[in-house]
Parts: sequence; structure tokens; C-alpha cells
Amino acid sequence: MGKYKKKEERPKIGKAVDEGRIADDGYRNYLQMLVICFAIAVLAFSMSVVSFALHEPDVAAFCLIYSLCQGIDVALLFSMKKAKLFHFLILSVSTILLAVALLVTGGSSGLSPFWLFLLPAFGFTVFGKGKGIVVCAAVWSCAAFLLWTNAGNGLLQYEYSGDFRWLYPVAFAVIGVIGFLFEHVRSKAQNELVEMRNKMKEISETDALTGMKNRYWFNRKITRKFNGRTMEKDGMLLLWDIDLFKHLNDTYGHSAGDRILVRHAQKLKDFFPAGTLYCRWGGEEFLAFLPDCGYEEGIGICEKLRLALGETTIEDGQGESIGTTVSVGAVFLPKETVFHASDLFTACDRLLYRSKNNGRNCVTVAPVSETEEYGE
Repeated sequence: MGKYKKKEERPKIGKAVDEGRIADDGYRNYLQMLVICFAIAVLAFSMSVVSFALHEPDVAAFCLIYSLCQGIDVALLFSMKKAKLFHFLILSVSTILLAVALLVTGGSSGLSPFWLFLLPAFGFTVFGKGKGIVVCAAVWSCAAFLLWTNAGNGLLQYEYSGDFRWLYPVAFAVIGVIGFLFEHVRSKAQNELVEMRNKMKEISETDALTGMKNRYWFNRKITRKFNGRTMEKDGMLLLWDIDLFKHLNDTYGHSAGDRILVRHAQKLKDFFPAGTLYCRWGGEEFLAFLPDCGYEEGIGICEKLRLALGETTIEDGQGESIGTTVSVGAVFLPKETVFHASDLFTACDRLLYRSKNNGRNCVTVAPVSETEEYGE
């Protein structure tokens, strides 16, 4: 089978894969939750060490338990590779319980509740605006109940001053409002950046003339999904172009050529089976990859493609119809073939030139193991 002989190779995950995952909102949310839980676990452990040094064993124990909860959350995030609702529940419920514990015990000098001012300060960034309001409101409600009601006072183990009882919930609420406003501005700016990123991504991956996906998009998809990997099913790679396209441009003008390309793109919208990757490769060339396609089925698709695009016509502005034909070169990839994109593109190009040399308006298909026989 020449250089297309089956090889035992591990899939290579290139830079494009990492970039693609970072661009995914779900993956970014997972990374954000992972970093936040890890940072909170380290902070809580530091609080535990400081509290122990200040001879506040109860507060130290609460902070240590809280740190362990976040450590468990980090381990679950690592194993699942995705942020889910129960990760938020672990973080929020443990935070509320820690807040109650710090308020009830007060520490040896009544200063431990001041740690809770960290929550509204950056809690909205951690939880988001909606969930942040819920968590901060729950902590504020616990503080108001413990400090402002007789039933709550009976649970306290530290005698707070009267001024502290009133000022603490008020200060917590003020810092919470400030934290919400900062998060509102930050999230609005982030949403605008995400929207801009998505627009730029769409522009970079779309052919401006035809509206089809372009070569850049196709290369990224192939690299991320198939390049260097072993085919799990039979597949087919197709390359075709419009015959005598330069002559068409020279004779009828480039606007006629552009209209032909647009018509071709319109015919391709519903032509290929689901799962097919196709694009405008460049100029008058188009490329498609069918990841689940048998040899005979692939030949049939190539022939149907040639006939469908060969029926494309436009008017030249003087009532004359301009028709086109296409030539197709296709490489068949049997199951368990290792996909090497650059080599396969070259093989397709060879087969396309064979169709050109055979008089154009025809199809040349060959298994990947035989493409070396078709020299340029």
C-alpha cells in the first residue's frame, strides 16, 4: 500500500484542538470553576492555619472542612471534565454553612465574621449574577436572623456589640451591591467580547462570496477530528472544480464566474449526507469529506455530484444561457486507514488532474493505496 500502509499511531492532538476547546463556552466555564474552587480551597486552608495560630480551633476546624469540600469539588471537576449544577451546589451550600459557623462562633475576638466580606466582594464573579444574588442573599439572611432576632441571638456563642449587630448586615449588603454592579459591568463587557469573537470566528470561517465554509474552517475540522487518526469506518475525500473556469471569466466576465460559484454553493446545501464536511477550497475548487461512505456509495455520490453541478446555468444578460461542467477526483479510505490530511489532499489533486486529462466532465475514483499510480 506504499506510504498509505496502515500504521499503529497514536492520535496527535495539535494546537488547533486546544484552541477549539478554549473557544467553547462550556469548556471555559469548566476551567473557570476549576480555578475558582482550587483558589478557594487554598484560601480556606490558609484561613484555617491563621485561625489555629490565633488560638481559634473552632474557626480553624470550620475553615479546614470548607477547604476539604472545595478540594473534593476540584477532584470531581477533574474527573468529569465538565462543570455541572451539583458542583455549584457543593460550593454554595458549604459557603453558606461556613458563614453560619463563623457568625455563631465569632472566634476569640469576634473578628471571624469579617472573612465573610470576601463573599460579596468577589462572590458574583465566582457564582455569576443570578446565582451570586441567591448565595449572598442567603448569607445576608442568616446574618440578619442571627444578629437581629431573639431566636438567632440565642444561638450565638459570642457576645457581639449592639453597633456590630446592626452595622454588619448593612455593610454586607452595601459590599454586595457594589460587587453586583462590578459583575454586571464585567459580564456585559464579556458578553460583548464573546459576541464579537463569535462574529469574527464566523467571518474567518466563511467564504464571503458563496456563504460556504472556507479552507481555513475545513483544515481546522480535519485536524481536530481526523488528522493522524485511524479511520473507524470507510470514508471518501472528494475534490472537484469547474471546467474551463478561466475561459468562462475571460469570455463573460468575472461577475458571471461569481454567479456560477454562488449557484454551485446553493446546490450543495442539501446534496451531501449528514456528517459531511465540505467547503470552497479556493478559486473554482471545492472539497468534501464523507467520514462514513463505502466505495460503491462514494462513486455514486461523485457521479450524482457531477450531473447535478453540470446542470448549473446562468444568463449572460443577453438571453444566452451559460452552462458549466465539473471534473471530480476522489480518494477512497478503507476502514483502519490512518488519515494524513496533506498526503490525501495531494492524492485527490492527482485524481482530479486525471479527470481533466481524460477530457473533463468526468469522475476518477481510486482507493488510497492506488493513488500513487496517478502521477501528475
